[in-house]
Amino acid sequence: MLLPRWQCLECGYHYDPVKGDPKGGIPPGIPFEDLPDSWRCPECGGIEGKARRFYQAIVGIKELRYFLKFLIRIAADFANAEKEYQY
Repeated sequence: MLLPRWQCLECGYHYDPVKGDPKGGIPPGIPFEDLPDSWRCPECGGIEGKARRFYQAIVGIKELRYFLKFLIRIAADFANAEKEYQY
């Protein structure tokens, strides 16, 4: 399963759920959506809520290739299903 990374809009820090946030007491495997409301960026601290300060980032060519293969597979499945149900 591919877990997305999230990037702070203020300082560029990437939150990687695979690594967690050891400084902030967040163990590996915690998705960004499950972080406590009190969590802040470990690099700049941030004073606003996490939803405004972070955006989902697609990082790495490996992840991008995986995503593209997934999209191609879905498109092929859709095309095959469409052929089966044509009148």
